[in-house]
Amino acid sequence: MVEGFCGVAAAPGQVGYGALDFEGMKVPVVVARGSTDGPTLLVTGLQHATEFSGPAAVDGALAHLDLAALRGTLLGLPVANPIQLS
Repeated sequence: MVEGFCGVAAAPGQVGYGALDFEGMKVPVVVARGSTDGPTLLVTGLQHATEFSGPAAVDGALAHLDLAALRGTLLGLPVANPIQLS
């Protein structure tokens, strides 16, 4: 069971937001926990400078996520390569 990631935690049925410190940069992290325990899925985005659809996909997945029906945890890293963000 994953309750938190890099200091970002969420209670069951909740979403937590924070950042991972990486080489002097802040990488956004989202932890969405379902109401019951289950598997963990990691979703990443922005691996290359021109791939802005990745962060939008992470945002869209969170916007349509039914936490009451979710069994497990979704870890979101909208920006997998923060160097490309600068």
